[in-house]
Amino acid sequence: VFRQTKALLPAIGSNWDKVVLAYEPVWAIGTGKTATPQQ
Repeated sequence: VFRQTKALLPAIGSNWDKVVLAYEPVWAIGTGKTATPQQ
């Protein structure tokens, strides 16, 4: 996730106030399962 986010830095510049990051673990994609707070 860090490497992918870092690759966006040149495009984002100083516009971080307009950025929203969302992450979904690979194991959760399409499973319909909700992550627990521990996850």
